[in-house]
Amino acid sequence: LSKEQLQKAVKKWLDVVEAEYGVKPILYTSYKFRVDYLNDPVFDEYPFWIAHYYVDKLKYTGQWTFWQHTDCGNVDGIKGDVDCNIFNGSLRQLHKFTLKE
Repeated sequence: LSKEQLQKAVKKWLDVVEAEYGVKPILYTSYKFRVDYLNDPVFDEYPFWIAHYYVDKLKYTGQWTFWQHTDCGNVDGIKGDVDCNIFNGSLRQLHKFTLKE
């Protein structure tokens, strides 16, 4: 697929999911894929969950909602590795983002 074909296919999928569930889907992607393929204003209205592991700072400089910075974190009470993520906002913003009445 060309970049334009991929973008049209992704946008079509997003429209279908949003119509079905009534909320904007979160786009989970690597920062490189976001920059290379989803760097178009049509995607700016969607929340992005950027996967960029094992770095101290996210290289992606655009808008993002979540950053998954590792897939091998540790949490007391859980055996094995866990994903660790950062929300780009306040606790109040997270509640507003996730809780629907």
